[in-house]
Amino acid sequence: KLESFRRSCSSPSFDRWNNRVLLHLDGSMINSDVLYQLVKVLNLPLAKDPTGKGRRSKKMDRRWISVTIEDSELADPEEYMEDNYVTSSDTHVLYTAIADRALHLKIIRSDQFLRDWLDRGVTYKLMMETLHIEQTDEDTEVLSSEQYAGLGDMIAGAVHLRELDLCLPFGEGSDKLFDGLANAVNLQELSLYDNYRYWDEETQAELFVGGDGRGTGALLQLLRNPQNQLKKLRLSKLGMDGQNLIALSEL
Repeated sequence: KLESFRRSCSSPSFDRWNNRVLLHLDGSMINSDVLYQLVKVLNLPLAKDPTGKGRRSKKMDRRWISVTIEDSELADPEEYMEDNYVTSSDTHVLYTAIADRALHLKIIRSDQFLRDWLDRGVTYKLMMETLHIEQTDEDTEVLSSEQYAGLGDMIAGAVHLRELDLCLPFGEGSDKLFDGLANAVNLQELSLYDNYRYWDEETQAELFVGGDGRGTGALLQLLRNPQNQLKKLRLSKLGMDGQNLIALSEL
């Protein structure tokens, strides 16, 4: 299907300028064959000059309107006993293409894919405007401190990122993620949702009042920063207590 789609997009009749192309991978085992077909699709030139003068729009050429990885996982060599499992060099090619060419990225219930991306993705400069990460499986474990830190570093360094939606278990080590949020001044919309109830007083404090109780938490730092561009803030199922609510309401 990916190869057929790629050929359709490559045909002379495909209007790359007017079509808003979405790529949604749902319930897939991403082995080596699938991965490289996916990379070919992501690297397709999606722009042509509507005037017919041969000029190209760099912005349109490097952007897919949306890339979604849902209920999908990578073919791990320890579990996938065929020759076309994916290696670290394979995933490097895929993550580079996603980071460079996705305008909106969604990773939904793809825990293994997310963890591998975070383990390796800190070196990639995200060009996207929207990042949505949703882990709603009740069996999902909290991320490691290194994975939280990797996500925080990517968010802080993503200067084009305007909308961030995180539905994650925020457990021990999530303060490393919050450090990145404190510096994400380009965000215009931020949503934090935790249905796992991993929140303890210390985790809440890292986001709101801070360890010293003086309003030095990451979110309050962001909101107090005069350069912050935040227009919409959504907080859901974070178990906020009175102290944190008061600190937030006083801004």
